Amino acid sequence: MSTSLTSYPRLAAFVLSEASGQRSRENVPVTRDSTDPIKSGTVLKVSGGKYVPYDGTGDAAGILYNHVEPGTGDVEAVAFVRDCEVNGNALTGLDSDAVADLLALGILVRGSADSLSIHTPAL
Repeated sequence: MSTSLTSYPRLAAFVLSEASGQRSRENVPVTRDSTDPIKSGTVLKVSGGKYVPYDGTGDAAGILYNHVEPGTGDVEAVAFVRDCEVNGNALTGLDSDAVADLLALGILVRGSADSLSIHTPAL
């Protein structure tokens, strides 16, 4: 039987850089309604004033920092909601609309299923 220490990716393994201190992060209410955990790196949206996993509808509003255990009801969690740079290949639920929504929040997605990447000119 695996434990949560080995069942989940490392916390915030998707973060390449963030604003000083914890300015990129906020405590947010997350609504659970599943027998599946919500893992660190899941793209979130707001529905009914609470954060839920982004499903391709609505606007992406952040990225979950910590893991949320399965269950129902609301829990407090931490999300990156502004001013950071993330590895899109390590995110769950990312699509091209979410990339644009996150950019509007100051969250720059590097590399993703849409082949976004950093191109450095030759020196």
